[in-house]
Amino acid sequence: MTFYLPDGGTTNINLSGNDTPYTIHWYNPRTGGALETGSVKTISSGAAVNIGLPPHDIGEDWVVLIRRE
Repeated sequence: MTFYLPDGGTTNINLSGNDTPYTIHWYNPRTGGALETGSVKTISSGAAVNIGLPPHDIGEDWVVLIRRE
């Protein structure tokens, strides 16, 4: 799943399930390039969790890719 954060920052998401692990990667739509790692690398489903902050330029727009491991 992907999320667009037009003003950067962070958000909470609720992944219902049975403690399934997910990885979080950030994509910079302003410059392109490879996926990057932010302040949180993995999350687990089952409750509302914070996805952390982007790797840099925190106040700029970012796309967040969350993948099931």
